[in-house]
Amino acid sequence: MKLIPILAAVASIFAASSASAALVTANFDDVASFSAVGSAYAASGVVFDGEALAVDGTDVTLATPFTAHSGTNAMFSPFAATVMNVANGFVGDVSLWYSSVTGSTTVSVYDGLNATGSVLSSFTLAANSTAYELFSQASQSFSGVGYSISFGGNDGQIAYDDVTVNAVPLPAALLLFPMGAAGLGLTARRKRKQA
Repeated sequence: MKLIPILAAVASIFAASSASAALVTANFDDVASFSAVGSAYAASGVVFDGEALAVDGTDVTLATPFTAHSGTNAMFSPFAATVMNVANGFVGDVSLWYSSVTGSTTVSVYDGLNATGSVLSSFTLAANSTAYELFSQASQSFSGVGYSISFGGNDGQIAYDDVTVNAVPLPAALLLFPMGAAGLGLTARRKRKQA
């Protein structure tokens, strides 16, 4: 019977830990240069479409080497806008660092996956450098739950780094289900042994 209080204590810890959102930052440093970012952050519930490429600013093949905001890599979208999906959603705001050499780029937060549904918020990033030598921070608050972010491609003239969202954790019930099932199984096993 000592198992029940232990299971209850563990259950309350899981419930408390899942009550708040968790910061997830994509810094692109774990992705090889000129490779698709794709599912590099899938463990955090974040997946990028095929347009997102990680580029190492120190790569000797670059015509214009650059220094990313943190680490060595940044994310480029060579031709079209790229989309970041967050499976369980994210809340509050989105924050990122960017370097843009020409024109302006619009970043939009959507309430559906793959940049679908309603736009919860949009913000414009103006040109801020001539050779990716400067990364500036931008952030935007929004209401509701976002599920995707569309990053304007600007024909490959913009780099993104340290994209941060407040990811919504899995519901506490999903985390507690395996523990409850285990508790029921142990209780049933004990009753069979006593009979």
